Amino acid sequence: MKFVSVFSVLVVALLLMGFSMAGLPKPTEQHAKQVQQQFPGITVQQLNQGMELYKTHCKGCHFVKNPTRYSEAVWKQQVPAMVSRINKKGKKYISPEQSSLILNYVLVMGPYAKLSAN
Repeated sequence: MKFVSVFSVLVVALLLMGFSMAGLPKPTEQHAKQVQQQFPGITVQQLNQGMELYKTHCKGCHFVKNPTRYSEAVWKQQVPAMVSRINKKGKKYISPEQSSLILNYVLVMGPYAKLSAN
């Protein structure tokens, strides 16, 4: 009986993780064009790399959040803090370049996407 209960919790958690990642916005050329002032030379390929890194590294500790959920200030505080925490654990290493890709993705697809939509 205990096995069934634990199994049920794991299945629900995995389903929720899948649903949360399915809702992440996918970068387009338009997104990259709209933020050239803030991120000169940024490409949709870099934004996609950031999205993949975000999904891969962040889901290890918690559900991934939609980038629109937080402000620019919160993301600029949270991403470096989480990267530092992951790197201190020593199981994975996120380079400064990878950290920048993650931060750029969440900013472009979150707070900056909201600004360009107005």
